[in-house]
Amino acid sequence: MEGIVNLHNDIMFFLVVIGGLTFWVLFRTCYGFDETRNPTPSKTVHGTTIEIVWTITPALVLMIIAVPSFALLYAMDEIIDPAMTLKVIGHQWYWSYEYSDYNLPGCEPLAFDSYMLAEDDLEAGNLRLLEVDNRVALPVDTHVRLIITAADVLHCWAMPSFGVKMDACPGRLNQTSIFVKREGTYYGQCSEICGVNHGFMPIVVDALPLEEYVHWTSSKIEFDGASLGLWPQTFNWYVQRRTASGPGGARFPSLWKRTQTPSGSPGVVGSLSGGSPANPAASPSPTRAATKLHRRGWFQSGGQGLEP
Repeated sequence: MEGIVNLHNDIMFFLVVIGGLTFWVLFRTCYGFDETRNPTPSKTVHGTTIEIVWTITPALVLMIIAVPSFALLYAMDEIIDPAMTLKVIGHQWYWSYEYSDYNLPGCEPLAFDSYMLAEDDLEAGNLRLLEVDNRVALPVDTHVRLIITAADVLHCWAMPSFGVKMDACPGRLNQTSIFVKREGTYYGQCSEICGVNHGFMPIVVDALPLEEYVHWTSSKIEFDGASLGLWPQTFNWYVQRRTASGPGGARFPSLWKRTQTPSGSPGVVGSLSGGSPANPAASPSPTRAATKLHRRGWFQSGGQGLEP
């Protein structure tokens, strides 16, 4: 989004200059060649010099604008090692969301539907036609991949604050990425005419700090014994991979600090069911560590054979 805003500001300079010159020419034409001031019209029908100037100059301006424009387009289309994936499915007339990184064996997948709240259900501070019953939660300072599709007709997942406007097509997966830097609540709507209730498909995203996002995620997932058994070996593998080069080389420096024992070796995750960890002094928050692993899906193979 920052790139879009910066490109807009840069192009605005050219728009102001071109607009000023155009209106100046129009003003001079209307004022200086009025019949009262210039009763004898000119017989000139061609001006080779000015025609060359007003043909080459716009071409040069377009070439100058094209360089940052294409760079931004390619940058927006690139998916940079996403830390998590959110799947968006459009329906008539609501949205479904799936956090596919959290599909644990024996546990219900983290997925839900999001409907617009009726006026009778609105509370103080809610926005009419923009509030939903289930909001999307995303962590800040995290590369998030969006996979967008539809189940019936064409929809469009549009979030102006993120600079995202991606069509949801039945039978097709469209992909884009976002990186939210600021905490808060963001609103959007479906931007593709999809039927009689097209105007009643709002989108609400809560951008949360990592700690709050971990708490939100853990409150949505019910762990069982089979999934809990994967965490100790998976987390140790994760720490070894990500902290091999120390805090500077770790993907999550805060995690590197939290997982170091006084002797410098990685800690071990204990119980995830709310009990005491195996080594409380050396272990990080189990839920936090589990969620970080969920984001990459490394738990599915117990940390074996999957590269970050």
